[in-house]
Amino acid sequence: MEARVSDIFEEVEERLREDKLQVWWRKYGMYAIGAAVGLVVFVGLYSAWTAWQESNNRGIGERFVALQQQALTDPAGAEKALKDFQKNAHGGYKSLAEMERAGVLQAQGDLAGAIAALDNAAKLAPEPVVKQSAQLRAAYIAAETEPFAALEARLKPIIDERGPFSYLARELLAVEAYEANLPERSRQEFTYLETAFEAPEGVRQRAGSFLQVLGPAPVSAAAGEPASAPAPVKTGEKK
Repeated sequence: MEARVSDIFEEVEERLREDKLQVWWRKYGMYAIGAAVGLVVFVGLYSAWTAWQESNNRGIGERFVALQQQALTDPAGAEKALKDFQKNAHGGYKSLAEMERAGVLQAQGDLAGAIAALDNAAKLAPEPVVKQSAQLRAAYIAAETEPFAALEARLKPIIDERGPFSYLARELLAVEAYEANLPERSRQEFTYLETAFEAPEGVRQRAGSFLQVLGPAPVSAAAGEPASAPAPVKTGEKK
């Protein structure tokens, strides 16, 4: 008897569920169908767009490589072509094209144009590592033409980011401080690099070699003893 009652309740509950389902379907069924159809259409369009993008990227990549080859044989023509390419490219290719164009301009002796192209590449870069690469290349060129203060302003953002190029940026700053007749600032930066265990080994070795050229810190004339080591300061601050 209990089994029979249980079966009846299960049957009633099943019919109630079916009734509720019918009510729900009458109320929302068309929306559900529309959503399902929309999802299918979206998946189809997305698949088609992805396939087109991959094909288009391959075409853009091949065009970019061709322009790199052209830069070796026809720099003037390649410079103009890269400028046009950058205007119509998308994503990282905009920045890469400007960096390539900067190389052409630098080879032609147009340092100001090369720096401007690299500054623009940094603005267009979609990834921090690409941005810092463009910034550092611009700084290397600017070291030949800009005063120390301007170069320091260029390098400070790279150093503060503590990214993969931060140690190379600090190394350039140390060398240019020496060139600007700021030996103590140069010694300070090279000392940091020599003792920074996370810095690349080559950077630490070069820092040690340069410190040997700089020699020890000057002796304090008043006390007759070596002057105390300068307190560490953030790159960009003036001593």
